[in-house]
Amino acid sequence: MRSALSDLWPAKLQARRSKGLFNVPWQEALKPMAQVLLAAEHLYLAEHGFVDRSSVLSRLERLFAGLECNESQLRQIVLFEFWLRNRTTMSHQQKLQAA
Repeated sequence: MRSALSDLWPAKLQARRSKGLFNVPWQEALKPMAQVLLAAEHLYLAEHGFVDRSSVLSRLERLFAGLECNESQLRQIVLFEFWLRNRTTMSHQQKLQAA
């Protein structure tokens, strides 16, 4: 498309790099968190019926293998899982402090 419209685009835009690699920082940030979940005995989201544990674990393995895993949805699952873990840990600590 760039070549077809090259006479209409300013030179600065023609020389611009593609933004197609935007997902790379997300993938790099997601992998350490995914590693923790792969090693975990419990997934709060699975225990509460939000997701299927085996499906999530399979998708995490596919992420590491560089295969299709619906990464944008998986990212939300991972972030939600860590949010729940953090919330549960903080709630437990508050109860201990109150006792």
